[in-house]
Amino acid sequence: PYKHPVKSAQSGTPQYARYFVDFYMKLKVGEVIKEYLVEIKPERQCSQPTNHGNKKRTTLLYENLQWAINQAKWEAARAWCKQKGIVFRIVTEDDIFHTGRRR
Repeated sequence: PYKHPVKSAQSGTPQYARYFVDFYMKLKVGEVIKEYLVEIKPERQCSQPTNHGNKKRTTLLYENLQWAINQAKWEAARAWCKQKGIVFRIVTEDDIFHTGRRR
């Protein structure tokens, strides 16, 4: 569960929602087993939105709401994973399609 920032602001009291990550992985390297919770997101959703001057006001509002919700989800996931000894990772297209070359 995570504290939903938008619903909490609207109601004036803390409102909680459930967060489901995209993947759970358990990897064994030699004798070491590591567990991961993985969230897949577009790179553009992993940094705070900015107004480039040509975005509609509604688009910017939507992007900022999504940013706030994602931050709340990720904060809760990191805390939960830390308690359990699990690695929380956000993966973007830059990670998936990485060519090994620097830009």
